Amino acid sequence: MGVGDRATRTRPIRALPATKRRPRLLIEQGALAPRTIELDRESAIVGRVVDADVRLDVDGVSRKHARITRVGQALNLVDLGSKNGTFVNGERIDVAALHHGDRLQLGPVTLRYVLAEEGQPASTPTGAVLPTARLSPRERQVAEHVALGMTNVEIAAALGITRRTVATHLERVYERLGIHSRAALANLVGRGEDGGSG
Repeated sequence: MGVGDRATRTRPIRALPATKRRPRLLIEQGALAPRTIELDRESAIVGRVVDADVRLDVDGVSRKHARITRVGQALNLVDLGSKNGTFVNGERIDVAALHHGDRLQLGPVTLRYVLAEEGQPASTPTGAVLPTARLSPRERQVAEHVALGMTNVEIAAALGITRRTVATHLERVYERLGIHSRAALANLVGRGEDGGSG
């Protein structure tokens, strides 16, 4: 395996909290149409190959790019020697335990790993339908986490920021989307409506 300019890391496994939330991938950016992918198997191959469990049929994604494996309550992302590498939150990895809110990069495709509430429809690509043109990347992250029913404390822990920073971002989200409550934000994200109406 290559050394030198290929800096990789292994992130420690941390068990997911006991919860009814279901693991999903949201395709956010790239040549593919936005969609939500349920992660309900013990092991799933991600890549261009026709029989991949999570098929990303675009140039820059290897035929068998990565594998997502369940280890207890945690999910691990394993790079399978892909040409362009597998990245989690901007860092190239060989193996990483996935945590709610992680941004995955496989070639030109950006995905978001989320733990969605049990009753949330699988057809709602939360990160893709939010009217994000007026939001910064961090504001978008906070909005998505709020829509999943997370508290400011949970969001702060997931994103590695303070509760005060979460509150500041949330105030800006409300202002930019013309809404005034967490319920309104969750409703807007869930329905995928254009936030510019009114």
